[in-house]
Amino acid sequence: MASILSAFSIGIQIEDINHALKATKPAFGRGEIINLNGKKLHIFLVKNPAGFNLNLDLLKNLNNLNLCLVLNDNTADGKDVSWIWDSNLELLNDFDLNTIFCCGSRSEDMLLRCKYALNDENMESINLIEIKEIHKLIEKIKVSEEKSYYLLLTYTAMLELRKI
Repeated sequence: MASILSAFSIGIQIEDINHALKATKPAFGRGEIINLNGKKLHIFLVKNPAGFNLNLDLLKNLNNLNLCLVLNDNTADGKDVSWIWDSNLELLNDFDLNTIFCCGSRSEDMLLRCKYALNDENMESINLIEIKEIHKLIEKIKVSEEKSYYLLLTYTAMLELRKI
């Protein structure tokens, strides 16, 4: 907002500002959209509780959300994944969720964290599914009737997704 106001205040036309904003591509893993056989994969990199919470906050008002939480513990991600317990996954109780997929080398940890975060009512209404390997997750998405998926991934999981 500060950039827009600054540009406008020095005489740049609002149409030019709008054009520049529309032409701006998100940085690697920070809000990218990947098209996969007619499906939209919205990609968000998560590395710590603060980033995880901010990304969740971005998604809170979406309807019928299909969320993929992909947690790896490779060297580039950090071996210690205990930070997921400092993330506010309890926010998910206020979401309009359809499905949560837990995926990655530490999918069991993410699944357990979700089970602790979700209240009983949500545990009954949400499809909470573990698919360890990301290629199997992608295959499931390809054949799904759903059109959009939101993936919150650690760094090496994002690299793995790009290879697929």
